Amino acid sequence: MFQQKMKESIERKLIIEDLKKETVGIFLEYLYTGEVSGGVENLPELIYSADKYHIAELLELCYNKIPEDDEKIVDILLVANRHNFEELSKIVMQRFVTSNLPEVDVKILDILLIAEEHKLEEFKKVVLQKIMMKKAMFMKNEEFMSKLKESPSVLIEFFKL
Repeated sequence: MFQQKMKESIERKLIIEDLKKETVGIFLEYLYTGEVSGGVENLPELIYSADKYHIAELLELCYNKIPEDDEKIVDILLVANRHNFEELSKIVMQRFVTSNLPEVDVKILDILLIAEEHKLEEFKKVVLQKIMMKKAMFMKNEEFMSKLKESPSVLIEFFKL
């Protein structure tokens, strides 16, 4: 980009609109030092940037930072599915299976829909089991119930529990 006669090389400016300032800072730190010194606030976005700019080592570092027991697992799995990161999806699904669901999170329905869409029956069972453990809390959550009604097949599965 900067070695060709492109807008960025002529203006000597690169505008990155799809990443937050903090993520760009961490990304640049990695490019200059080969390390990420502090914590990563938005791991899904850093994974996206590492993939977008083909920085395999940063992507691997991000994979190693995927939490074992954290609500961010759901966000990371959604990013992995959105961007077709198959390897990341496998890693995160394995971590999700062993994690605890820390709170009632409407995004778990998105995970259930992904499992259904990709016909991942075993993973779907795990997600349903996690919902079952807190079924009463989920049923009291208006946002969850509203979203559940938008997906008839998932609604049926939910009430089978």
